[in-house]
Amino acid sequence: MTDSGCPARARSVSLGELLVARDPEDIIECHGLGSCLAICVIAPGAAIAGVAHTVLPSRNGSLWTEPNARFVEDAVPLLLQRMESLGAVRGRLQVKLVGGAEIVPMSGGDPRLLIGQRNIEAARTTLREHGVKIAGEHVGGSRGRRVRLEVGSGRLTVSMAGNVSYEL
Repeated sequence: MTDSGCPARARSVSLGELLVARDPEDIIECHGLGSCLAICVIAPGAAIAGVAHTVLPSRNGSLWTEPNARFVEDAVPLLLQRMESLGAVRGRLQVKLVGGAEIVPMSGGDPRLLIGQRNIEAARTTLREHGVKIAGEHVGGSRGRRVRLEVGSGRLTVSMAGNVSYEL
């Protein structure tokens, strides 16, 4: 229930999807964040928020030729554009990154296999290139995460295995 007594509407973002909402009653959820990275964007005071559930840092070497939210380098501009089209002001946005874990230990030291770390680095670089600062991060490690973003308040909760939750 929300403060207004109306039931909140939870909307889930799956792998490679992007969702922007401007209904203050909406809640955006992103489950199963292992090496994937959730790029969460909040427009404080405007009740606009969005989440991209990214899988890989870039389209390089992939079969996809069109930009899509599956790739960090594509998801950032797509998410910013969608937020701005609903009235968000880029200079006021709060961006928070969640995920990018290394769930399966890789041997051999090949940095190309560290997908979580590569996703985090790609997000930091791409956001910087678009003039957006990161307001918070809950990234890396070896445990999966889940995100819950309340559109109206901008409250972002990160949950991990073992019933551990953090507000970011």
